[in-house]
Amino acid sequence: MARQVQRWLSGLVLGYAAYYLTRNSLTYTAPLMVADPALGFSMAQVGTMTSIFPIAYGTSKLLSGIVGDRFSPSLLLGGGLVATAACNLAFGAGSGLAWFAAMWALNGVMQGVGAPSCARMLTSWFATHERGTYWGLWNVAHNAGGFLSPLLAATAAAAAGWRWGMWAPGLAALILGAYVLAVCRDTPRDAGFNFETQQPPKRHATPADGDGPAHPAGSSTAAATAGTAAPANGGGGAASTGGQAAQGPQGAQSGLWRTAVDNVLSNPYVWALAFTYFCIYVVRQGVTSWTVFYLMNEKGVPDVAQVVAAYTAALAGALAAFQSLPAGAPPLLQWLAVAAIGFCIYGPQMMIGLCGAELVHPASVGASQGVLGWVEYLGAANAGVPLSHIITTFGWHGYFASLIGACGVALLLLFPMTQLRSYSQQQQIDARLAAEGTHGSPAHGSADGAAAARPQLA
Repeated sequence: MARQVQRWLSGLVLGYAAYYLTRNSLTYTAPLMVADPALGFSMAQVGTMTSIFPIAYGTSKLLSGIVGDRFSPSLLLGGGLVATAACNLAFGAGSGLAWFAAMWALNGVMQGVGAPSCARMLTSWFATHERGTYWGLWNVAHNAGGFLSPLLAATAAAAAGWRWGMWAPGLAALILGAYVLAVCRDTPRDAGFNFETQQPPKRHATPADGDGPAHPAGSSTAAATAGTAAPANGGGGAASTGGQAAQGPQGAQSGLWRTAVDNVLSNPYVWALAFTYFCIYVVRQGVTSWTVFYLMNEKGVPDVAQVVAAYTAALAGALAAFQSLPAGAPPLLQWLAVAAIGFCIYGPQMMIGLCGAELVHPASVGASQGVLGWVEYLGAANAGVPLSHIITTFGWHGYFASLIGACGVALLLLFPMTQLRSYSQQQQIDARLAAEGTHGSPAHGSADGAAAARPQLA
């Protein structure tokens, strides 16, 4: 049983890491495209493609987070990976800005199904008390994919031309997409496990109150049963799905939208996290898109392959240290500076996504991740054309000032949420107050109690 879970988790991690191969391929191929006189590319044109991608990606992530709850997340994860691999292969086979922009926008659309699908499967497989551990393990994919991107794309481009900088990641993603489709399953039930999640003591549970299945192998909240299947989408999704099936397709769509509004779109803390993501992704995308050019133009790095660590973003201290390095500084210092940047940014990125999943009802996790992803990649879009104009007009000093300012705004947005309770914590408090005979919040199983179910400041 444990081996099956490990195989499932490997598909999740390797599959999402492969999304980064096809997402970052342009970053490490673009310098060679600019240097190719046959293409006649400029940094402004690279900035255009850099802005098109996150807009397409963020919009796709929003729609797939909300609408994608009606489809198999494992199929979306594997199928989306195969589709984004095809976009990279087509990009490398064409020429002209219009073709490149169209393929890169389509790649962004295909990329958008990856993260919400992973979030749905994680919340369906693991209970709240262990979800953070496995969410963190899944986030290894961000770093693994980002680390391998320059090794694969830049090395292939340097050895065989810029087109192979797109083809090599595309071929690797095709193989890993097939692996994801073979090993990943939506829920423990689909993988052959039969168990149910025990509810916390003194909790007045309703079918919509499910907190997500626990780990099938060794979890303290999982009890083996005969013929009892884990509910899809963390329990709440099962009840919702059943109700929607009874209502027909039109009722299902109405219920899906109402669930998203009640649990996600009307939750102010989800939006605060989303705009924090916006600021962080201005920094993250700003560094990942422009660090290679900065190192080559200002620091004298002769080869893109030397900046293996330049796949992450930064926070204020690491950015300032990076900027202060003199031209001609040893490559080791440059690598350490960018490693510090990555260390600072990937913690907030992982935790904001996890917090967004914990703030809402389990049936709305996909919608929550979609909203966060949409706003975060609006931030990433602002790291394309706007930052290219800032660099052209104000130089690299203006670039670093913009990123450090975005870090400050993110910190201000996070400050009011330092004592925020999760959805399950708030439910337990309400259940305890109801058991003690006090006037607690309305039952969260009803639509009228949805607003009261939102997490509150402690």
